[in-house]
Amino acid sequence: MLVTLAHAATAGLVLGTCDALLAYLCRTGAPFPWALRLQAFASSAWILALAYLVTLGAIRAIAYLNAWAPDAGALARAISLGLLAALIDIAYFRFDLARGDLYELHSSATIGLLVCAVAYPTLARQALPERKDTRGPIERAIPIFLLAALFLTSRFVEPPGRPKRDAPLVDDHMVERVILIVVDTLRADAVSCSSERAAPTPAIDRLAATSLRFENARAPGAWTLPSMASIMTGVSPLVHRTVTRTSRLPDSIPTLAEAMRDAGYRTAAIGHNFVLSSKRALDRGFDEYDFRARAELPGHSLGLLMLARKRQSENATERSASEVNRLAFRWLEKHRDDDFFLWLHYYDPHVEFAPEESFRPPGPPPPRSSFVFDHDDLERVRGGYEVPTPEQRRWVRRLYDGEVRYVDQQLGALFAKLRELDLFDGSLIVLTSDHGEEFWEHEGVEHGHTVYEELVRVPLIVKRAGQTTGIVEPRPVSLESILPTVLTSCGIPYDADRLSAAPLLAQQPVSRDLLTTGNLYYQDRVAVLFDGWKYIRFFLTGVEELYDLANDPGERTSLVALTPPELAVGRERCDALLASAAKLREAFGVSAGERVTLSQEELDALQKIGYAAEE
Repeated sequence: MLVTLAHAATAGLVLGTCDALLAYLCRTGAPFPWALRLQAFASSAWILALAYLVTLGAIRAIAYLNAWAPDAGALARAISLGLLAALIDIAYFRFDLARGDLYELHSSATIGLLVCAVAYPTLARQALPERKDTRGPIERAIPIFLLAALFLTSRFVEPPGRPKRDAPLVDDHMVERVILIVVDTLRADAVSCSSERAAPTPAIDRLAATSLRFENARAPGAWTLPSMASIMTGVSPLVHRTVTRTSRLPDSIPTLAEAMRDAGYRTAAIGHNFVLSSKRALDRGFDEYDFRARAELPGHSLGLLMLARKRQSENATERSASEVNRLAFRWLEKHRDDDFFLWLHYYDPHVEFAPEESFRPPGPPPPRSSFVFDHDDLERVRGGYEVPTPEQRRWVRRLYDGEVRYVDQQLGALFAKLRELDLFDGSLIVLTSDHGEEFWEHEGVEHGHTVYEELVRVPLIVKRAGQTTGIVEPRPVSLESILPTVLTSCGIPYDADRLSAAPLLAQQPVSRDLLTTGNLYYQDRVAVLFDGWKYIRFFLTGVEELYDLANDPGERTSLVALTPPELAVGRERCDALLASAAKLREAFGVSAGERVTLSQEELDALQKIGYAAEE
């Protein structure tokens, strides 16, 4: 037994060293510090030693039951070769390290066993004399055939956890490919094609130059979950009621992805935002839905795979735009010949603001500031424990602008990849954001707490398939119109009476009042945009606000006390929208918002991204 343990320890050390070498050779260009190398080596060494013991024990048990005495030395070498083959498979197939998908790991383990089974007869010079192998050639080949079958099925069977596609793929749609790009927390005035004061965003500007740009687009909600739920369903937050930290999209309301999948498109979503996890049911209709938090590691190996799984469980890092691109590029290369609907969600402009060095603002930070504005800073400011000076406030906005410029660079890489794959010109591309961000315009910071313009006015760019000229559309529109716009463009029928907005590209556009609601913090309220005016009503107290956006775009002076005629109009329009939403809720059978139960780990993760963990 001690000899076996010694062999296992030796195999673990040798193969762990090989794993570390593979991690170094397959590094992705990210920093690879020695501390991380040692951690990865330690992780792989003990796992490989354990794998050696388990494999050796299993083979010896099988040999004993079949009265077969294998050559010990040849068996040890065959197991080591099998484990090495598994390591090479992990390194060069570049599995999704942060997900640590056990299904993928199973494929590598199967390869290792197959190599072990094939290598042993070659390595074994002779069997032990007291126990000759009396099996015939067919009996000897059975284990190899079984392992080969296991490997093949592992490559073609869908991984667990995703529903099997119940609609056939089709390749003759009016629009073959649809790409929805959402940049989290992107204000309209943070894009240089929308504002002369914005930091330069050349990639977005170039897209807008060949697209339809809506310069007065509004988000349905002031934070991610209600807004994305409305984008994916075409109904107001007042209808789906997915508006709290523990909300879940009701199953009775169909989604854009379900419509696209049922029409024969391949569907996928890749991005990062913790509140968009599959628990919220926004994954309905997607063949692939990859919104897990990830640790960007500098290479590919078994040891790094184990570290990534640990980091994922700790929610230690966020998935950057470059990582979203890496996954998106791999997906696009694989499915370039399919008709597909792909949703990409870039998270970087969300707090924390910590732009890479090349995107940092020039000059030193103000006193008591740094090149990072994180969640701890946010909580101190939002709690009133720290009051930033005007200079510090401008600095925080410049850090945010640095994150936006970084995402713009990555969007440029995405558009270049689409052109390389000949997918750009013929695709319907929609670029928008889920909400904006406040930088003390109303003495607040971040998002989810008001329905003022800095939080609800967002960019919206729609590039139709084959479009080469840019058009600026001034009429106010809602992101709720994305669903009917995509379905209309693709020729997919839908029930317009069960939507809160009309398509954007109709020859005779339908003008509707716009509504934003579903606050995350403080008293919930509703904002109605009509004829250049904004009417706000607080649900609990009934407090009202009214702003003339043409003359007061910063919403500095409420005109309620003056009782202009527009106040009565705003009240009437608000009541009409509330009544319309109530009818739609009844049609969908939604009485109260659905909830999910979050683990303590998930509650802690909400706290880490700036969302209070209790309700």
